[in-house]
Amino acid sequence: MKERTKERVPAGARAKLPVWFYPLWSTNGIVMSLSAIVIGYATFYCTDVLGLNVGIVGILMLIIRFSDGVTDLLVGHAIDNTHTRLGQARPYEISVVFLWIFMIAFYSTPGFSTTGKYIWIFIMYFMVTAVCQTIAYGENPVYLMNAVPDANNRNKLVSISGAIMMVASIAFGIIAPQFIDAAGSSSAAWRQLIIAIGVPCAILGVVRMIFIKEANVKATSAEKEEKIDFKTSIKVLGQNKYILIFSVVYFLYQFALGFTNTMGTYYFKYYIGDIGAQSFMGVAMFFTPILLLIAPALIKKFGTRKVLIGGSVFGILSPVVRLFCNKNLIILFISSVFSAVAMVPVAMLLSIYIFECMEYGEWKSNIRIDGIISCMNSVAAKVALGLSSVVAGLVLNVAHYDGTLEVQSAGAMTAIHLLYTWIPIALGVVALIFAFRYDVEKQLPEIRAELAQRHADAEAAD
Repeated sequence: MKERTKERVPAGARAKLPVWFYPLWSTNGIVMSLSAIVIGYATFYCTDVLGLNVGIVGILMLIIRFSDGVTDLLVGHAIDNTHTRLGQARPYEISVVFLWIFMIAFYSTPGFSTTGKYIWIFIMYFMVTAVCQTIAYGENPVYLMNAVPDANNRNKLVSISGAIMMVASIAFGIIAPQFIDAAGSSSAAWRQLIIAIGVPCAILGVVRMIFIKEANVKATSAEKEEKIDFKTSIKVLGQNKYILIFSVVYFLYQFALGFTNTMGTYYFKYYIGDIGAQSFMGVAMFFTPILLLIAPALIKKFGTRKVLIGGSVFGILSPVVRLFCNKNLIILFISSVFSAVAMVPVAMLLSIYIFECMEYGEWKSNIRIDGIISCMNSVAAKVALGLSSVVAGLVLNVAHYDGTLEVQSAGAMTAIHLLYTWIPIALGVVALIFAFRYDVEKQLPEIRAELAQRHADAEAAD
């Protein structure tokens, strides 16, 4: 009888998570990581395959990224007010299927006129980033919190599944430049490549939704759940200083990363003379899974604030090292190692910081808005990446970059170097300043004790 009762308990709610839970939970993260890598080639595809103007492409992407900030908040508000038999966040996992449908459509731009191509890429890019990625990224922390109630289990799951996800995405990141190099400027080759990636990703992306339940479905499916109006949600969000601080750090990190990723292909094509050499840089990312596995111990010893500060420091060192590159791949490899270290706290352990901010927010206002809080990192990332795209596009345009030329002008080469090194350094310094202000962990023991008492009192009253 006890065994049967145990079987009815959702796997994520058990005292110890089953071994299979970690790789299964990682499936969605793997797919989303691959989508980020693939969409990272959007600007290069538009300029060097479709022959579009880099400045106009950047402006279109900026418009989408800013509108994306609005859709993020709307998605977060919708999640906060979703109560179904499947759960609160789990139903939104289906968005990953549509993400890859629109991704394939983006990289299959028909042979329209130039204006028609701009319209097509605008619509498809909007659907990929402002709609599908927004939903997928926004529901993930809420799904995790509902599927795995225990904080220690969540932290362990974030670390292990993050390591699994990184191994897969690093491997893909290493071979992707080879595929891109082979596709060249052929539209047909790009379309075939993205279809080959997108179809299995769409299938893998919904595996987690099928097999992993939210542990507190009974709570989220109650008929008389109190609705939270949007104005109240925004007011409560504004009172949560720590999610605002962390969002600024995350924004600046993504802003700098946007320049690095966007300009990396240009840098290796015109400075190094070999796009395929980027694969060698990708090997450095294998340090990330190792760091993720020891992340719980690091956080326990140093705390989330110091880990965040340490990551910010390495985020500055990475582009600084690139200043001394002089076409030396070993120096670029060291820069990539530092970048891998910087990624761990602000990106791979993102959920841990989000959960801290959720607890602080509920303690501060006595209102839970997990959906909107979990979407804040998405708002920051999308706006940052949009800004980096438009700034990069405008700078290259002013410098007379021409994607149809085999050799770029001296002005264009200087612009590529500026965008790939100096701007990320400046953004990293500002991020470090804000990281010092993230000190919520000092209050967490008191916050958690008081929240536990509030929840106990509420249950007794019910």
